[in-house]
Amino acid sequence: MSRSDFWSIAATLIITGAAYFVGGRISAYVCMGFGVLIALYLLATHKKTEPVPATASAKAQATANPQLTANPVQSVVLNLSDKQEKHLVPPPKPKPQHNLWLHSCKMLQIEDSIGPHGEMGGFHSSDDQSKPNAAVVCIKNKSKEDEVGDLYDVRAALVFRDGNGKEIGNGIPRALWVNNRLGNASFDLEETKCVIVAVMQHDAKGGIVGATAPYIRELPTNFGVSLIVEPYELDENLSTVELFLLSKNSRVMEPMMFEFFNENNKLEIRLVSDNE
Repeated sequence: MSRSDFWSIAATLIITGAAYFVGGRISAYVCMGFGVLIALYLLATHKKTEPVPATASAKAQATANPQLTANPVQSVVLNLSDKQEKHLVPPPKPKPQHNLWLHSCKMLQIEDSIGPHGEMGGFHSSDDQSKPNAAVVCIKNKSKEDEVGDLYDVRAALVFRDGNGKEIGNGIPRALWVNNRLGNASFDLEETKCVIVAVMQHDAKGGIVGATAPYIRELPTNFGVSLIVEPYELDENLSTVELFLLSKNSRVMEPMMFEFFNENNKLEIRLVSDNE
């Protein structure tokens, strides 16, 4: 029986008591009869409420009042090992490096190379090597078991020193290569090229009267920049010359030191070892 039913019965009894007090016993009996009829009617029409299971109640409450979980954490495990192994890109193959070595240093007979318009075009080696007049240093790009790369645009710079190792003059930023006209040297595999370190001047009797080092100088003109060959006068106190080989302003070999010496009344050149 619900709470409202009790209120109805209570109201009926109160009205009955009021009728008894006002109208007498008969009126009270009549009101009580109506009250009983009303109570019987309520009992007949009232439907008992079946108890709801706890789980069903909880489900209904969750459906009516859904709760959202903030920042849910989901654990996802992906197995990518097989895919990664299948799609691995091999690292790029390193670019092969050059392998420049000192091939030789010697005296060589050279001659001027004259261009089609009478211009100076560098020096070339002479077929007649009976009177060597130039000290040269020859460099070779040697092959080896691993791949060796070519090397381009190699510039030779010279620094001159006296017997105490002190630098003489300003040196040469761009020396000439034999059989290469006025360009910088390029080295294919197993190719050898020689740079001119000094050129001797002889008198009529064959004696050495002086020495120069030819170099390339850029000369601005109305038509652009022209390359010309000029002699660098070597000091009589010259003892050694240091050779630097550069490409794109980086050294491609360690600097090498050479010295001049007299052997059998002939001028020669040799490498100065680290032990000297």
